[in-house]
Amino acid sequence: MSSQSLCALLLLLLAAFLSLPDASSAGWFGDDSVEDQKAALVQKLYKQSEGFVQTAQYTQALQDVTQALNLESKSIKGLMLRARVHILTGDCELAQQDLHAILEQQPHEEATTELLKVTRCTQLITKGWNLLDSKQWEQAKHTLTQALDLAPGANRLVFLRISCHAELKDWQAVLVDSDKFLQAEQVNPQTNYRLEALIARGGAFYHLGELRNALMSVWRKLRRCACFW
Repeated sequence: MSSQSLCALLLLLLAAFLSLPDASSAGWFGDDSVEDQKAALVQKLYKQSEGFVQTAQYTQALQDVTQALNLESKSIKGLMLRARVHILTGDCELAQQDLHAILEQQPHEEATTELLKVTRCTQLITKGWNLLDSKQWEQAKHTLTQALDLAPGANRLVFLRISCHAELKDWQAVLVDSDKFLQAEQVNPQTNYRLEALIARGGAFYHLGELRNALMSVWRKLRRCACFW
C-alpha cells in the first residue's frame, strides 16, 4: 500500500471515529472529561442532599450540598437547596446569606418567598426568647410551636419548648418533646443540651409517679450518651 493510500485510510478512520455518538466528549482527548466528571459529581451531591432532606437527615444534607457548592459556588440550585436546609434547622442568618447570594445574581421569585419565610421565622424565635425571659410560658410555648412549623429540624427550639412544658407542669408533653429532642440530636447534633433533656425526661417520669421508669430511663440514656465518656 502506498503512503498516499495509507494516509487516506487513516483520515477515513479518524472521520469515522469522530462521527461516533459522544466521541468528542467521551474523554478520549482529555479536555472535556474533567468538566463532565465535575458536573456529574455535583448533580450526584445535589441528589443525595435532597434525599437526606426527605429523611430529615439535615446534617448529611448540608454536608453534601456544601461540597457541591465548593465546586460551583454560584449555583442557584445549590444555594436554594442549602438555604432550605438552613431554614429547616432554624439557622436563619445562614439561610439569609444564601438567599441574598441568589438575589444578587438575578431576580428570583422562589428565593424572595423563602426570604419572607426566614424573616417570619426569625421574628418568632426572637419573640419566643423574649417571652421566655419574661416567664410567659404558655405564650412562649405557642410561639415556639409556630417557629417549629417553619423550622421542624431546629432542635434547640424543641429544647426551649421542653422548658415551657416543665414550667406549666405538662409532664406528658415533656416526655414527648424530650424523646423527640434526644432522637433528633442523634441524627443531627446541634446542641450540648442532651444532659438537660435527660434530666427533664427523668423528672417527668418522677412527677407522673413512675419512679422506676425515671431511674431506668436516665440510667439507660446515660450509658449511651457519649458526652459522659
